[in-house]
Amino acid sequence: MRGNLGATDQTATIGPKASETARELLSIAESMLGGRLSQAGIRPQEEAVRRYILSQYPLLGRAPSRQEIVAALGLRSADELQRILERLHSIDSLYLDDASQEIRLAYPFSTVPTKHVVRFPDWDEAKPVYAQCAVDALGIPFMVGHNASIGSSCAHCGGPIAIQVLDGAIVAYQPAETVVWVGTSRSDHAATSCCPTMNFFCSSPHVQAWRQPQPDPTGHELNLGEALYLAKGIFEDLLKVHSRTELSTRTRPQSHDQR
Repeated sequence: MRGNLGATDQTATIGPKASETARELLSIAESMLGGRLSQAGIRPQEEAVRRYILSQYPLLGRAPSRQEIVAALGLRSADELQRILERLHSIDSLYLDDASQEIRLAYPFSTVPTKHVVRFPDWDEAKPVYAQCAVDALGIPFMVGHNASIGSSCAHCGGPIAIQVLDGAIVAYQPAETVVWVGTSRSDHAATSCCPTMNFFCSSPHVQAWRQPQPDPTGHELNLGEALYLAKGIFEDLLKVHSRTELSTRTRPQSHDQR
């Protein structure tokens, strides 16, 4: 994995920083994920599939297969699962590949390799996972309740970026001037609109250089504390039940909260 922390780590602890900009961005983001799930009136069986998929990503390093989902949740058929997946796709809880109809991503995880790799150094059962964007990478440790090591790269120069999240705070990172750009332009699915513009950068000048040729550079530059606040707000509760009917404990992933 690129971006291993070394002798030049920045070790000042950075906690979530609730700046005005970060709070505004969180308000926007809540309508995309948690808020959208609540407003959609998601059914218990759809919720069971959604949460099972998310819980399995770090254990498998990928999305569970259709056969695995059907068997684990006792669904009647592959056709029933297809209808559920299409429904979750329609409310942008996950994204199905246009051609294969396989699960391409389920926020914050990506089945398709990305430049954002998240590892769990103290979770023996877990495998490395790809995050959909920089904010997703920072949000994963909050969602799964485990410390994480993030390896990524600057979206402008390709230089390595490494971040360690311990007990809900960034405890080491490099380069020293690492920032996050959060694009706010959205149309249809977040995966194909704003997610590609949510990136790590090794410095503010590289953000500005990257933005110049972009067709729609609308968004905000965040420091790591602000980005961590946004990520925590989006993903910390994403594995909580969002359906109107409480699910059985059989379909609930076990809590691994260490904070």
